[in-house]
Amino acid sequence: VGEIDAERGIEQSVPFGATSRRAGSMRASSSASAKALQPWRDALAGIDAALAAGMSPVKINVVIMRSLHQELLEFARLTQERPLHVRFIEYMPLGSDDGCGNGRGETEDVAGDWTRADRIPSDEIIARLTIDGVAAGLGPLEPVECDEGPAGWGPARYFRFKGAQGTLGVISPLSH
Repeated sequence: VGEIDAERGIEQSVPFGATSRRAGSMRASSSASAKALQPWRDALAGIDAALAAGMSPVKINVVIMRSLHQELLEFARLTQERPLHVRFIEYMPLGSDDGCGNGRGETEDVAGDWTRADRIPSDEIIARLTIDGVAAGLGPLEPVECDEGPAGWGPARYFRFKGAQGTLGVISPLSH
């Protein structure tokens, strides 16, 4: 997510949720959690500033890792009342143990800090969002047609919950 300066546009990249609670939730349940959520609040303020400045499309990329226990539905809820495009990206290897990009990752279980056990395939991401969305009363995910998705469609497959202003995408560098 970029920091927004309404006069100069978007530039600096900031870690969105890098300091969130164990479950990757955007909700505070204690004063310690409230302090940990300040980066979320700051990021949301930047997102809202980008939207208010007329920037479109605004896309949020979320790398999904099993060990982080991220609450995907919390990210999805951002699209309900904001015209955001949240894209879930499969965690993937970048380079190799020697840091020179000699890429063992697709065939090995470990490459640098990457482990296959931390990867969540995009089909599982979609299934989790559908199950959690139905349980939360949002209904099932619906596929988005190319002409209804964000500009710069790119490598993502897009979906949305009925009535949502934004979309949810999955980027599948390994599973598709």
